[in-house]
Amino acid sequence: MKGGETPSAAGEGGKGVGDDMGGIGRGEWSETIPYEKIISVVGAQPCAPANNHRGLLLNVFFRRAAAEHLDMLLGFMRDYYAISGIPFDAVTQRSGLSGLIANRQHGYVWLIELEGAAVGYMAMCFGYRLASGGRDAVVEAIYLLPEARNQYIEVKAMQVMIDTCRSNGIQTMHVEINAADEAVSGFYEQAGFERRGFALMSRVVGG
Repeated sequence: MKGGETPSAAGEGGKGVGDDMGGIGRGEWSETIPYEKIISVVGAQPCAPANNHRGLLLNVFFRRAAAEHLDMLLGFMRDYYAISGIPFDAVTQRSGLSGLIANRQHGYVWLIELEGAAVGYMAMCFGYRLASGGRDAVVEAIYLLPEARNQYIEVKAMQVMIDTCRSNGIQTMHVEINAADEAVSGFYEQAGFERRGFALMSRVVGG
């Protein structure tokens, strides 16, 4: 997640976590890969939004993405990668996104809708680590268009992700952040994430 970005979360009664979900509101939030620190959470309870914003949250909806949303999602990803300084390769991102949408074992992608219009997306990928005692999850992204930011949507997005992890038997969540971004760090710390003092190193091993 880059500076100024934030998430939103919660489920709608009668719907399964990870399918269509309704919610809150507050701002842009995004996460991806090339950052220095990892912070993790085990069974966290994120902060609740202020009472005077609850009406806004009723107009926010989290819809599990399907194949027909691919082009729209790629547009959101392109915007997010641009503001985050991350190289965007349409072929690579389309392949990864298609696989994530098609197989729930890999994780989930949601469209974020505000008053019936798509205003962003969020994604979470599942993994497996001995240190986590089995399956864990990485927050990949929560991105909102400028007009949808600063409405507590990020708080609801985080709760949707936490509920999804719990329903899938996942005990630990991770997120990669820019350690110098105090606003982003503060958001995650308030949501129950804590620093573990390790840096992530990556290597591309594909042909």
